[in-house]
Amino acid sequence: MLHRSHEHAILLGRKTAAEKVATALLDLGQQFARRSSDTRNATTFTLYLTRADLADWLGLTLETVSRCLHSFKRSGLITFKHPEIITIADEDALRLLAAGQPKRALS
Repeated sequence: MLHRSHEHAILLGRKTAAEKVATALLDLGQQFARRSSDTRNATTFTLYLTRADLADWLGLTLETVSRCLHSFKRSGLITFKHPEIITIADEDALRLLAAGQPKRALS
């Protein structure tokens, strides 16, 4: 628990908004993963937090979280038909983005 608290403090203090949202999606996907039956081996999970809860958790505004999620969707990093069901379509690129390498993640 101490390690998670430390990681969250770093998340809040040192990352950009997109990096924070990417990191949160990876963390939540790892915790609540339902492996997809398709050949892409994508991670699908239920986002139990509302967009507002996610924004509060990350120290962002609701609008910023929504913009990031839609940007990730347009870039093919994630997909969602319903706001609460998220599929991480390109985990490697999302990890690069979370690590602060967005140009490599989106190329």
